[in-house]
Amino acid sequence: MRDVVLGDVTDLVAGITNITTLHLSPNSLEVLHFCCKSMPVFHNLLTLSFESNKKRGWQVVPLLITNSPNLETLTIKNIIKLKVMHYIAYLF
Repeated sequence: MRDVVLGDVTDLVAGITNITTLHLSPNSLEVLHFCCKSMPVFHNLLTLSFESNKKRGWQVVPLLITNSPNLETLTIKNIIKLKVMHYIAYLF
């Protein structure tokens, strides 16, 4: 069995903290969950949208929302399981 080596995107994410709009694909959510050691604060982020058709990657969403103190618009697309919303709702 081969070892799986995951990259680290922490510096990449830290480099985009000044953005005002962010859209995350299902794969992007998964990468953030598995390959980002810490989530920076997005002080300028006003609009966040993401979609997921996977069971993995959702764990990063509450942290991303928490670290976006000026967030005004949140769009969630393609939810395949309603119970995921219960997980997100716990944040509020």
